[in-house]
Amino acid sequence: MRVAFVTFEYPPRIEGGAGIYAASLAKELVNIGHEVHVLTPCSTGSVREEVIDGVYVHRVDVIDKPYLLALSFWINLRGALNSLSRQLKGVDILHGNNLTNLLIFQKTIPQIVTIHSLSSLSINAEKPSVFKRLLDKGENNYFFKSLERSILNRSDIIIANSLYTEKAIYADEKFSVKEPKVFVIPNGPSMKIIDPLQRDEELTIREKLNLGNCPIILFVGRLVPRKGLHFLIQAMKNLNEGGIRAKLIAVGDGSDRFNYVNLVNELNLNNQVIFTGYVDENLLKKIYSLSDIVAIPSINEPFGIVALDAMLAGKPIVAFDSGALPEILEDNVNGMLVRPEDPIAFSEALSKYLSDPELAQKVGKKNSEVVLSKYSWRKYAEELDRVYNFAITEHRDE
Repeated sequence: MRVAFVTFEYPPRIEGGAGIYAASLAKELVNIGHEVHVLTPCSTGSVREEVIDGVYVHRVDVIDKPYLLALSFWINLRGALNSLSRQLKGVDILHGNNLTNLLIFQKTIPQIVTIHSLSSLSINAEKPSVFKRLLDKGENNYFFKSLERSILNRSDIIIANSLYTEKAIYADEKFSVKEPKVFVIPNGPSMKIIDPLQRDEELTIREKLNLGNCPIILFVGRLVPRKGLHFLIQAMKNLNEGGIRAKLIAVGDGSDRFNYVNLVNELNLNNQVIFTGYVDENLLKKIYSLSDIVAIPSINEPFGIVALDAMLAGKPIVAFDSGALPEILEDNVNGMLVRPEDPIAFSEALSKYLSDPELAQKVGKKNSEVVLSKYSWRKYAEELDRVYNFAITEHRDE
């Protein structure tokens, strides 16, 4: 099957879960026999045409500036897709990653869209100000909701990453989405394997990040309000007051980094919270390996690839009982789910693992077994293959 896959993010441009999804899925679709053509922005320094892991990558001209990149991509995408279709003598499926195929009105082939999150869920979680919504470049933007509605209402099939996201799509009265238009397929982890660190490697990283011999709590995600890092920072203060010393590594970046740094300063946690910014996959694997606990304090998590990565690394997880995380984590089996937005409850759960390394190790081992048996991009691609065939059959019968 020949698939035209449209995405804002594709290597080397990956900023979050949508980019991980695009790179991982396209490669696995090729591995199971599909011919995949990715249409993605031609950012500064990118190669216009190349093949990556068997995936044909076609980069579309854009104005590589904030706010203009998406608009110029949407405007130029239709011509790029038509040109590719003529060159290939047609494609079988048009698959958009989030809102990427906004201005494509293609009736001759099935249109599929993957939704990673809904703007309403993010807005309800973050409650951004009017000013912030006007400037936001993502799902909190004032115009995002109408763009989202346009895509969902005219897509033949919608792929949701969780039952939580599926429920939100069907529940929103502004979407004319009727069952069984939405198919739920859970993501895979962002990495294939995370090996334990050699002792000398661990010592090197501990010295580089000034970690000392303290136990390590890891946060990985965008530094935006809905990821809940402020609750985790407050939980670190609670741990201190309870006599438990640990260090927090916050991997990632985002619009609220300055606010989080200020909070750390106010709570006198400068020596206990390390902001690394974005790191490459090699270093991230090592940080996962040396961590004792992975914390996911998200207010709204439509899926949670971080949870799968933590499980792959064999680590226990503490998370808020919100979003799709209860679909991945079973409380007191492969992690702890605590009351949302409660830093005291969060610190109490962290302290249970920190004070009982044997329990933490047991839960981490369980996590490794669960993620390897239930989640992978190969499983995702195989399930998506069935959806593709269903979409083609339905489209043919219309």
